[in-house]
Amino acid sequence: MSCSRSLHAQLFGLASMMAVIFWMTCCATLPEGDTQPPKPDPAEAEAQLKAAADRSDLIRLHGIFELYPLQRPAYGSSGEIADESATDPLADSDELPTHDISWNPIVRVNLFAMNPPQQLTLQAHEGNIAVQAAGRPAQLTAGPGEPLQLQADGNLVILQSGTRQTEAGQFDIHTEASGLVRAIHPEKPWRYYRGSLRIEARNNQLQLINYVTLEDYVSSVVGSEMNFMNPEALKVQAVISRTYAVWNSGRSTSAAGYDLNDSVLNQVYLGELITSPRFREAAYATSGEVLSWSGELILAAYHSTCGGQTAANETVWSGAPLPWLRGAEDFGSCSASPHFRWRFEVPAAELHELFNTNGIRVENGSGQDRASVVYLSKGSGYETIGANAFRLRFNQRYGTLALRSTHFRLEEDGETYIFEGRGLGHGIGLCQWGALGKAEAGWNYRDILRFYYNGADLSRLPEPQP
Repeated sequence: MSCSRSLHAQLFGLASMMAVIFWMTCCATLPEGDTQPPKPDPAEAEAQLKAAADRSDLIRLHGIFELYPLQRPAYGSSGEIADESATDPLADSDELPTHDISWNPIVRVNLFAMNPPQQLTLQAHEGNIAVQAAGRPAQLTAGPGEPLQLQADGNLVILQSGTRQTEAGQFDIHTEASGLVRAIHPEKPWRYYRGSLRIEARNNQLQLINYVTLEDYVSSVVGSEMNFMNPEALKVQAVISRTYAVWNSGRSTSAAGYDLNDSVLNQVYLGELITSPRFREAAYATSGEVLSWSGELILAAYHSTCGGQTAANETVWSGAPLPWLRGAEDFGSCSASPHFRWRFEVPAAELHELFNTNGIRVENGSGQDRASVVYLSKGSGYETIGANAFRLRFNQRYGTLALRSTHFRLEEDGETYIFEGRGLGHGIGLCQWGALGKAEAGWNYRDILRFYYNGADLSRLPEPQP
């Protein structure tokens, strides 16, 4: 990539941890009437990104790149677009600038990252598969439905095909041009993968790496992360998922032989979603499009439901404010979400025991419903804890759908604490249910990206180098 390697190195640690705590939350807004923050010079933007890389908090991820300014269009009071053509020079054009960026069209995905199996069955689907052991010429071919039994034995892989058994440190599985591999995990639904697989064993567990094209990867992530019907909402997800994949590839896990995990550690990737061609259509309709700020791919954070108000990044994560993550009034676009409003009750005695306190008080941000600080009564004084840290610890006890966000208020009713809130997730960047609401109201995917990543740029990846 053309962006600085030192910046990449600093952002490396941040991206490798991203979504472990992807439910983080909080909020701040632009000042009244301030719809377009001033764009900093490149040095300032780089300084902000470097400061972001020093954050100790974990975020649910994405990004880096360059360059078409997504200026926010004029909106009416209810959130409708007043005049798109007046502010969008590309409103009637699909043309986007292309920049000299180095990228790999093949993505290496670590499969079953959260639950690596000791045993697995593979089958060909729609064509044959060829099997190579430790880089040697093809040893066998399996037709559709023929099982290949794989088992980890220490750092060796044992492959059973009919009556034939082979041991090797590594196997490569190649599909025919349009074929798929069906993976049967003992604890997971069947999955189907395009491309090829590299299979190794580590500490008595199988490691499967899927070599897949970027657009096939994005197609799966769109459906895995946003299972909606509206094509414009799906295009939004395609752009931000591609942005992250390109930035992360070859960095955070390259020493381990892959670019991305298939779980919330990076982005959820469930393989080829063969029953849902709309996800592939969304990826290919936006093929090569990515988001950037001052020449670098952005941290395109996203979450399920903002509850009507997105958050500024520094109100949830430590570090400098990022200009494209300022938070905004979402006009209730996500009101159809099952998480738009929620309520959770817990006995006061239980919560006091959990936090070793005899009283709890929540401070909400100025003019906001999002909690910022929680005060825990300790003898004659108080101990403070960030609202998101409080939520994460709370949810370890009561489940991830207990405190769904920090967009909540706390009331005490006798011996019971009552939490009433809105939204699900950290609240920063794109609200997925909000994107759906806007798409169904007639916004196109570029309008939606403008709104959630105000001032960011849209460009197209160049043709890959041979």
